[in-house]
Amino acid sequence: MSNSAKNIFLITWIVLLLAACGGSSDGGGASPGPVITTLKITITPNVNSLPANTNEHSASENSPFVTSVNVRVTFENGNVVPDGTTVRFSTGNASIALVSTADDPTTPENELRNIGVNASAVSSGGNATFYIHSAQSEGNVTFTASAVDPQTNRTSTKNLDFNVTEGPEQFERFTMVAQAQTMPANVFNLSPEQAFRTVYNTEVEISFRDPLGNYVNPLAGGDDAVEVSINPLTVAAFSTLDDPESDDVNEIFVTLGSGPVDMAAGKAKVFVWSRDPGVATITATILDQFTGDFISAQLDINVISGGTSETPTSISMAGSGANYVNGSGGSQSQVIQAFVEASGVPVVNPEFYNNVKLDLVTDAQNSGELITGLNVNGQAVSGQSISINTVNGTASFQLLSGNNPNTAIITATADRADNNVDNGLQDPITAQNNFVISDGVLFGLEITSPNINSLFVNRVDGSVVTEDGIGNIDGSYSMTISAIGTDKGGNPALPQTIQFGLIDSPIEGFPNDVPGTFVNSGFDGDPVEGGNIFTSLSGDFINGVAEVQPNDTLLVFGEEILRNEDLESAVTIQNILSDTTVRISERFNNNDLSGSVINDMDIFPYIIGRAVDGNIDAIAVIDENGVATTQINYPVSKLGKIAGVYAKGQGATNNGVTRSVTDVEMILYPGISSIPGTELSAYISVSPAIIPANIETPVTVCVLDAALHPIQGADVQWGYVGGSGTGLIDGVSGSGIMTNRTGPDGCSTGLAFPSGIISVTDDSGYIFNVGSISCLADGDSVCIRIGNPGEIYLSATPDTFVNSGFKTIDLFLFGGNGQGISNVPLFATCEASGGTLRVEAQPDPTDENGYSELIVFAALDDFNSFNTGTCTISTGSGTPQAVVDFRGVDLCSLGISPTPIGCNNP
Repeated sequence: MSNSAKNIFLITWIVLLLAACGGSSDGGGASPGPVITTLKITITPNVNSLPANTNEHSASENSPFVTSVNVRVTFENGNVVPDGTTVRFSTGNASIALVSTADDPTTPENELRNIGVNASAVSSGGNATFYIHSAQSEGNVTFTASAVDPQTNRTSTKNLDFNVTEGPEQFERFTMVAQAQTMPANVFNLSPEQAFRTVYNTEVEISFRDPLGNYVNPLAGGDDAVEVSINPLTVAAFSTLDDPESDDVNEIFVTLGSGPVDMAAGKAKVFVWSRDPGVATITATILDQFTGDFISAQLDINVISGGTSETPTSISMAGSGANYVNGSGGSQSQVIQAFVEASGVPVVNPEFYNNVKLDLVTDAQNSGELITGLNVNGQAVSGQSISINTVNGTASFQLLSGNNPNTAIITATADRADNNVDNGLQDPITAQNNFVISDGVLFGLEITSPNINSLFVNRVDGSVVTEDGIGNIDGSYSMTISAIGTDKGGNPALPQTIQFGLIDSPIEGFPNDVPGTFVNSGFDGDPVEGGNIFTSLSGDFINGVAEVQPNDTLLVFGEEILRNEDLESAVTIQNILSDTTVRISERFNNNDLSGSVINDMDIFPYIIGRAVDGNIDAIAVIDENGVATTQINYPVSKLGKIAGVYAKGQGATNNGVTRSVTDVEMILYPGISSIPGTELSAYISVSPAIIPANIETPVTVCVLDAALHPIQGADVQWGYVGGSGTGLIDGVSGSGIMTNRTGPDGCSTGLAFPSGIISVTDDSGYIFNVGSISCLADGDSVCIRIGNPGEIYLSATPDTFVNSGFKTIDLFLFGGNGQGISNVPLFATCEASGGTLRVEAQPDPTDENGYSELIVFAALDDFNSFNTGTCTISTGSGTPQAVVDFRGVDLCSLGISPTPIGCNNP
């Protein structure tokens, strides 16, 4: 072929190729060529949203959590795709919704329940059917349908936006619930008529719901019924509700082993009757019309031989206050509760019967007293005999007063057989209590004081703390006392003002003759009944050591003298008629509580005086408990001193005369034994800690309360223990009381003489105590040790400090025979956990008698804590040694007001 021919052929081929591809080089309407087509997909759901399937209800066409979806596939020209074309359907969020195909009736499997993320179906007439299944979560989800074009093999898709809304609350669709799953065996062989609504009978409710939670009737053989059975029948049987169409029998009392039970609005009720001990199983079966499945539920009923929380084993009763007669001004009713228990737990609540019977009688003629409450039907019942029910084991009712003082005797009864008092009492158990109805008029007063914790320290200024580390204490204590007022029936007296008073002078003998004695006192007082004259033949009212003065207070102690409590008196002296006779401003009581005046003449103890050291808040009002409370204030310098206190109120008025009601008591001004929340407590310090054998040595015992105030006038008891020989103090051998009581500084000094000592141990020596306060601490067996003859000792006096400041310590270096050792250098060192503890000057060498002196400064007090420390004194060789202990004070623990600056308030 020539070159020109080849060129012509190539050009011709290119032109043909361009024509086939639709290409053109001009704009003059070239041929469009073949067109690319896509399938048309239409998605049509039966509904546009579903509720979330929160209870995971099984799939069925009737389920409210399932909807069908039709997917139609056509060509663009509207022609359907060939039958058998595969169509796919998928979910975009499996937690919100899933998909499946329709059930194929030609297969044994239900394809509707083959739920997943993807599903495939073949088209018929251009249609494919799928199902959307909502999952447990709510939200929006996108579904995708797709198919392949059989002509081009291209895949076309279409999306569907779908919404899953909030689903129902979680619930069980088919349930059985019993009022009680444990019942006692019917040991009394009660018939159903007798056992109805007792502990031997319970109700079981059977309920059925549709998938959305609505109560609906099931399908069972075409009837709205549930099939029920119970096994074994020896343990229990069931019955149904009464059929109103049968007049000859009440089906409630016809027991069954199995049978249909009608449902109404999705609920049915059966009655279960206990027989012999064991476990009976109730089975209920229904046909679920929403799934086509049979559903069963079971419930066990325990029948036991012993008691249960439904059969009472005990009953008790308690009131809540006091009753006063009508018109008294006090409460004319009180709530009383009867407690019914079964083996220590409250009985179950009876729903259809009363389980407590209450009966009221009075010891005097009934003047309108009655009891009232609510029965099981919520109806008010009242009278002398009523029946009510318990709630959580408690039956509450009221006792209403009458017009006269009386004693109401109430008996509460429960039935141990069936916890039902409406059907008679088969095995009754009872509780009985007496309730006094009184007039509320004050008849008796009794002064009482709380424990020592009622004391607290008073302060002048909480921000003042001196260098000695102790706050600026004002030197006074306050003690709370109360007077308990009762009426003649024993109920709290109704509110009125109580007068309090105190006398503590003139006293002789304090502190040396602790606690002292009132100068004007005696045991032969004679108050004139109903009069204003008081006589004591032993009195020395004018010419005595301390004469009686007008406006002094006379306290007469009549309460402890049989038949004379009405003459307990606290009266004001108007004038002094003679050495033996005074006139009072008021009148003594008539002492005629028995109906006639009793005059036992001059047998009454009495004291006369005035307040000098202490004081008392003069008035207080009786509260709802019949208690009037006040405070006594006294100086710490008078701890241990005697005082007389009284409380006085007004009693009944007869024939225009009002009876005075009085209580008189003797007290001591006490120190603080301990301060709660701290380690501070009353203590005894003894010095020296060691004394020589076979020689007389002065020893000092000091008693301080918890706030470091001296307790004066106290008897110090002592004893000698361990070792050989004999221990004496103040010439008394073995044990006894020191001759000198504690003085104003709280200290007593005696002469100790351990004689006949040959050898001793660490357990040989003296111990001391004042009442319950002991000198022993930290496991010590003695408080003062005895030196061993032939050895050398160093003693420090005092050897304990529980406060701060400059402290002087006496040092004594001696041999075991008591001979002082002279011209020996002594050295002291101190250490503390915090604060300041320092030696101000080293001690001089011992003098010719073996004595020296050490001065130490201690500042160990702190806020919210305290510091401790020790000072050790020894010779140059290191032995012997003496140790002195120091402890500070937690300034925030003294209970003082206002709270010092620096304290952390809780």
